[in-house]
Amino acid sequence: MAKLVVNDDDVTVELTTKEHLLSMHKSFTVPRSEVASIDHVDDVLSEVQGHKVTGEGLPETKLGTFESPDGTDRCAVKGHGPGTVVTLAEGAQYRRILVSDE
Repeated sequence: MAKLVVNDDDVTVELTTKEHLLSMHKSFTVPRSEVASIDHVDDVLSEVQGHKVTGEGLPETKLGTFESPDGTDRCAVKGHGPGTVVTLAEGAQYRRILVSDE
């Protein structure tokens, strides 16, 4: 399961080897200065928007990059359940980062 690490300087998403292969992305870090908000939600899968650009887009699994008219999201989401939505500041490479809780 992907791990979200938040500290004073940055936010990191650490992917497992399997998630790395399925998402077609490596683990990544964004500076905390690019973070607009961090919210915990009860059903992170319902927050995923748009169509899959890269990665895995099965009905209960969203790993990779998803695009909608509102912007591009990086997702590491497995099933309906709690998770974290990191909204990034305007001008960041992605609009949001979505990660399921472990």
